[in-house]
Amino acid sequence: MSNSPYSRLITIVLFSIVLIVATFFRVYNLESAPPGLYPDEAMNGNNALEAIATNEYKLFYPENNGREGLFINIQAQALKLFGVTEPWVLRSVSAVFGILTVLGVFLLILQLYRIAQKDARAGLLAAFSGSFLMAVSFWHVNFSRIGFRAIMAPFFIVWSMYILLRAFQEDQLSTFNFQLSTRRKLWQAFLVLLAGVFFGLGMHSYIAYRALPIFVLFVFALYYLSFLRKQESIRAPLKKILTRLGIFVVGSLLSTVSLINFFIQNPQDFFGRTSQISIFNSDSPAIAFLVNIGKTFLSFFWFGDYNWRHNYAGMGELYPLVAVLFLVGIIIGIRSIVQYLRRLSYTEYRIPNTDKDERSTVYGLRSTGDVFIFLFASSLFVVALLPTIISSEGIPHALRAIIMIPATFILVGMGAEYLFTRFNLGIRKGSTSVWGGRTLLGFFIFVFFLLPALHTYHLYFNDWASRTETKDGFSQDYVDVGREMLEVGSETTKYVIVNESSVDVRGIPVRAITTMFITDTFTPEKQKEKNVFYVLSKDADSIPEGAEVFYVK
Repeated sequence: MSNSPYSRLITIVLFSIVLIVATFFRVYNLESAPPGLYPDEAMNGNNALEAIATNEYKLFYPENNGREGLFINIQAQALKLFGVTEPWVLRSVSAVFGILTVLGVFLLILQLYRIAQKDARAGLLAAFSGSFLMAVSFWHVNFSRIGFRAIMAPFFIVWSMYILLRAFQEDQLSTFNFQLSTRRKLWQAFLVLLAGVFFGLGMHSYIAYRALPIFVLFVFALYYLSFLRKQESIRAPLKKILTRLGIFVVGSLLSTVSLINFFIQNPQDFFGRTSQISIFNSDSPAIAFLVNIGKTFLSFFWFGDYNWRHNYAGMGELYPLVAVLFLVGIIIGIRSIVQYLRRLSYTEYRIPNTDKDERSTVYGLRSTGDVFIFLFASSLFVVALLPTIISSEGIPHALRAIIMIPATFILVGMGAEYLFTRFNLGIRKGSTSVWGGRTLLGFFIFVFFLLPALHTYHLYFNDWASRTETKDGFSQDYVDVGREMLEVGSETTKYVIVNESSVDVRGIPVRAITTMFITDTFTPEKQKEKNVFYVLSKDADSIPEGAEVFYVK
């Protein structure tokens, strides 16, 4: 990126626009949209309240099929800060992670274009397009407003990769000869270590994240191959890349060793529901695998997740015009690979410590930067796809596919940058074009930016959030019961009759979890303090006369 004042100003302005838009879509009306509070969210809240009361913050909370504790422990701090047991408090943590992920995508795309040595203007176009359209994506907006720990997974992969690529940029400053000064070596080592720490923290987020070490290995291999010259010794750069990989692994272990130790001692908790919903339990795993690939890919355009909690049921995960940019990104990426394979690129470089210039074959991608960017994004997309397509439950599944979001919008950014560049609509002083200049630029901005934003605003806040199906999906009636109980007060004896279900939490059906959070009556101590008794419907006859009775059906 150019260091000119104009370029810096444009970058700051566009980054600020993304920040404002991402914040608005994730914070606006959070107290009522989404409605209700799904029991999975409430279970997080109840564990957080118990952790606050006992001062025992766990690495792993075993209830509800088991959940890593980092997100719940952060939610506990939010509950302490705001001092109310309201759904929006739990969801505010998700909103913060969602906002920071969008900003991370902006920086990551910029960094990818720098590493690939593409035009600075192209990088800024791609970064703004990808991050802005992610900021207004129904898919990401929705999960940024729900209290599920999965929202942390995109955050950690985006920021760990941004920091890692920033560390790799140090090699570019040394003209790719890997000869850094001592100060730069230490700075690069610190960045790689920090990237590893961020990546390792992602293991505390969501079970699907565990596939991503495959992607990290690919990134290191891709970077190594990108700048390997035919005449160079393979060992020299390989040794340095492996050293950096080792530092990255050390950083990852620093932030995961406690969790690894826990799973070693409790191996049954490592797999959770994975073994229950695996396609390998089906009669034809290979067929199920192929069907899941098809369903998941088509879900980006048509026939998305039918769960009202995860999506506007059945709608494609991408707004149609954004889906076009996604396809364009894939097409130009594949085209760049084909062109690269047809011809090797050549470059001149000065042999270190000599006065000789030689023209050498570069197996790297410096002169075909789209290849590097596309391989990075597509490999993340494919690896993130794996946890979704090897499951047999609810395909397409927008939540399980959440770690595909960053890769998706990197490809969207590539597609947008191509179209803007193709029609000479880049951001620069005095931009003009034979196609209509500013008029066409305004048309593109309206079609590819404002329309998706307006569509998501209307669909989410005016339609989806008010629908009966959404309220049912988020157990609005359980919240209503809790609010009615709060109006009665703690002096009155209250009995809550809960219909039996297949899943119990500490002897009480899971459907009561939401009401427990709203009333802060998850633990026996709190129930006694607030004069609340939870009983099964079969025991309703034992309720004494004069007690206030509530029903959780």
